[in-house]
Amino acid sequence: MGAGASAPLFCARRRQKSDFASFLASGPEGDGAREKGRQASSFKDFIRSVDGDDNGDESTRPEGSDVASKYDDGLTTKGPLVTIFIGTEHGFTSEVADRIVELIKEKTGYRVLQKDLSSFTEGSKATLMGMTRMSVALVMCSTHGDGDPPEDVKPFYAFLHSAGAPSLESLRYSVLAMGDKNYPKFCQCGKDIDERLLRLGATRLASRADIDQEDWCKIMRWADEAIESLLKIQENLVFEASDVEDDEAMLGDEAATQDDVVLRRETCNGDENSLHSRMHPFFAEVDEKRDLCATDPNGDKRVMHISVKLGSEMQYIPGDALGIWPLNPSEEVDQILTSCRLTGDELVQLPKSYEKRIPRGQGLLELTRQSGGGRTSDMQSSTKLRLRDALMTVCDVRTVTAAFQRKANFGRQLHLVEALEVLQSTGWSCSAQELINSLRPQKPRLYSISSSPHHGPRCSVCVAVLKYWVAGRCWKGVTTGWLERDIVPGSRLPVFIQQNESFRLPPRFEKPTIMIGPGTGIAPFRAFIQEQERRRDAETASPSQPSKHVLFFGCRKRDEDFLYADELGAWDKSGIIQLHVAFSRETGSKVYVQHLLQRHSDFLWRLLEEGAHIYVCGDASMMARDVHETLQRIIADKESCSISAAESQLQEWMSRGRYQRDIWS
Repeated sequence: MGAGASAPLFCARRRQKSDFASFLASGPEGDGAREKGRQASSFKDFIRSVDGDDNGDESTRPEGSDVASKYDDGLTTKGPLVTIFIGTEHGFTSEVADRIVELIKEKTGYRVLQKDLSSFTEGSKATLMGMTRMSVALVMCSTHGDGDPPEDVKPFYAFLHSAGAPSLESLRYSVLAMGDKNYPKFCQCGKDIDERLLRLGATRLASRADIDQEDWCKIMRWADEAIESLLKIQENLVFEASDVEDDEAMLGDEAATQDDVVLRRETCNGDENSLHSRMHPFFAEVDEKRDLCATDPNGDKRVMHISVKLGSEMQYIPGDALGIWPLNPSEEVDQILTSCRLTGDELVQLPKSYEKRIPRGQGLLELTRQSGGGRTSDMQSSTKLRLRDALMTVCDVRTVTAAFQRKANFGRQLHLVEALEVLQSTGWSCSAQELINSLRPQKPRLYSISSSPHHGPRCSVCVAVLKYWVAGRCWKGVTTGWLERDIVPGSRLPVFIQQNESFRLPPRFEKPTIMIGPGTGIAPFRAFIQEQERRRDAETASPSQPSKHVLFFGCRKRDEDFLYADELGAWDKSGIIQLHVAFSRETGSKVYVQHLLQRHSDFLWRLLEEGAHIYVCGDASMMARDVHETLQRIIADKESCSISAAESQLQEWMSRGRYQRDIWS
């Protein structure tokens, strides 16, 4: 099927030999499922599996499907070109871009070309060099972690900020920066790209907008401003027929036919020797699962230690994360199907937003309502704009507004189940295709690895089960709930290694380290300490008294949630580390890690004067902020300087890798 054709049906094929197919053919306990011949996938299969191929027959496309092909880039339409560059970690920015494309095509005479910044690779400058031939570009990019670009965008980001970046004086642009205000470096990646494009000579078409999570109102205001600016300059942009060839040359691999793309994808997925990655996970056997909290596992807090066996080709070092692809509970899948008056056997077409976002195996597991849950769709996120539009169309506006207002008071968007309940009360129903278009693709969850590869043939993580209440019932995090409910020793998990180059130990044991990690933030530091123990033995170094490797850990009570207490106590006793623990609920006044930092500021300052590296892991919204402010005060006190000067010192340490953070919201 050539470029520009409609997206094919999500289809099943007979299973072939591959790790992914083998996993799909078995549940957590390894029970086999009946093979299916080549046929169109049912809706139930689609939302419960990750399989499919792109060789579907257009004649079997379900009626009412409105999913446009990712290859339908509009290059055959006459008119000036606007290119939309997309950088995303989990796919929401792509969802926003799709909406902006619809608006531009609806309101202007521009041709629109979408380009994923992940297509820029080291050694290939095509994407950025292509910008030199452009007149107009919109850049939409999210921020990941502590102000970093999305993993796949890092090569583009690095070259953009390098000395080899080209002049972009002919480019007019605008940036939509996506982020989360719970993180200290809110929208930092988008801000950096905006400022760098300006320094390279480009001209702002419209002001940058910094978006907090899913603030669609602000997104649409930016879109209106950008479209208004596009209309103002449209008459001055000259379109020539040769532009089409230039656009195709700029696309590179993306201009290939759909059949070519399918062939390359199948070759990759079928190659048993190919490296495992986010899109080609390894199915690791669980060899240990145990509780780390003494509290009631059915209570408000449960933390588990889970260890898996990795393939010999999967390498990691302390600081990296383990990515896990989750499985939706079958009862939640059934609830959603019932709310939409669907049986689960309807035919569906793969939405283009799922492309490059989920693994695509070569086997299809036939699942019934009793036997499993969904791997492909995210059923626990807030609703997409498409479903909100449906709410506003079929429901009383006051009802919908009130529902969203209630949730806004709790700082989150309307949950999918809540939205469906509001719709169901009106007698509303939808097709399977309409529903699948309203669901986001599933995303993996990342967990800091809590082991050193030199400490044994295992890779372990420390996982807290997430619990929250929606529509009068208790929900659990899709991944942590699955790990708690279904995973036992012998189960297999689809995993991959996510490198984290910005969270690394100094090269030698002698260099002091200050580690700050309450709760599950202890995970990477357990790996660090195991590695430091190995280094000490390898370097025949004698532990200093007191140790120059200091850990500040925090929990509620020592007899409830003091994670890895025995191990940490043994390392403290042997002189590998100096351990300080803040117990927040053992006394009348709450004590947190930042209080211990202040209490031991003299000792910390001596370590910092010796070049100590500072590491922070855990909650971004409160803990990381409080720790940062405490460090500011310590520096200001010891250096007799202002808080502003202390902040400059911390930023300088960050730039040199002496102050590293692995934080999340």
